[in-house]
Amino acid sequence: MKRRNTMEGAARIFAREFQQATLPLQAEGLGEGVLSPFGLPCRLLFVAGALTELERKGPDLWIGRVADPSGVFAFSTERSDSSFRQVLQDLSPPSFVTLFAKARPGNGKAPAPPSLALLEIAQTERSVRDLWVIRTAELTLERLFVMLDALHSGSGDPAVAAALLHYLTTESDLKEMAEVVHRALATVSVSSENTVTDEAVRKRVLEIIRESAGKSGIPLEDIIEAAGRSGIDRNRAREAVKALVDEDECYQPARGFFKPL
Repeated sequence: MKRRNTMEGAARIFAREFQQATLPLQAEGLGEGVLSPFGLPCRLLFVAGALTELERKGPDLWIGRVADPSGVFAFSTERSDSSFRQVLQDLSPPSFVTLFAKARPGNGKAPAPPSLALLEIAQTERSVRDLWVIRTAELTLERLFVMLDALHSGSGDPAVAAALLHYLTTESDLKEMAEVVHRALATVSVSSENTVTDEAVRKRVLEIIRESAGKSGIPLEDIIEAAGRSGIDRNRAREAVKALVDEDECYQPARGFFKPL
């Protein structure tokens, strides 16, 4: 049986922004998790980075840290199933990993950095981390522009308005975060086609399909255009889509349109 991919609905955020999130979503009536300084509701997150620490604290309790180019995510997990425990036992820092986790507000009366409740973790390679940085940078810059518009107009969606009110965001804050994003991108090498493996390309293309398919699917040209923004050329994007269809990861509800299975 194919395992359902929990990336559906997962958000991406750099550690630097996540570490500064001190507003629980429950306080704004937006559910569980935290609201980031630049308006991202953080519930389920997808993270790729370098595992720098991993320690077993009890029979089923593990704690660890994963670094991206901007900072560090702290996580913990309490799962008793043996297969998940074996995955953790087989990991050894430093190594590149991907993880899915739920965002948790910081504990204590004083504002404290949030953390992650780990759901899944897997060892990966640097090229996957690089693609994560590129896509997370795209999404972060988009949010910064939305926040800038809200600062100038005095209006925005509820999450943006709540973030502006709680964090008292200024244009200087937006500029500082933009610089963080550019520094993160500087750690990525996409100078040659061989920098990113075929597996990493397929993963990124599948993410694009899952993120944008909607009810009718996403056109091939839209997939190729989005892949191009992640440093993937047209031919490799086309090959990745074909491979995903062959691997039963996606299908065509109509000619030239693709949806995830």
